[in-house]
Amino acid sequence: MPRTSLTAEGIAEGLGSGHQNGQGWMACCPAHDDHSPSLSITDRGGGVLVHCHAGCSQDNVIEALRQRGLWQKSETEPPRKTTYTYRHEDGTPAFHVHRTDYPDGSKKIVQQLPDGRWKAPPAPRPLYNLPLIVSNPQEPVLVVEGEKT
Repeated sequence: MPRTSLTAEGIAEGLGSGHQNGQGWMACCPAHDDHSPSLSITDRGGGVLVHCHAGCSQDNVIEALRQRGLWQKSETEPPRKTTYTYRHEDGTPAFHVHRTDYPDGSKKIVQQLPDGRWKAPPAPRPLYNLPLIVSNPQEPVLVVEGEKT
């Protein structure tokens, strides 16, 4: 049953598999097929911190909680800002992609050159994580659209 107040205890109870663990709670993670509680849920600084010890991203956990009515978007929820740095083969920065995800679901993506100018980089652009790709030539490479993916 969904709860209106966002607390660690409320989320654990809502998931139906929670138990108290020290200062917080443990429950089965709703973002993957979990049979042994791997999600830690803790009240912290007026909010709730969730962490899947099996490796689910926080975004996926929160989305799964929202689908169950256990996590509400807050009017005061700050935008989530992430920076992705593209690098040349030698590891030096080629450019940065700054992504801002807003609570209403909208997003803003801007690119910045290493010299600080807010400008799209010239072609050809390196693949994301290029130094890692070059250092593992036998590994397959999956090319997807967007750094977040």
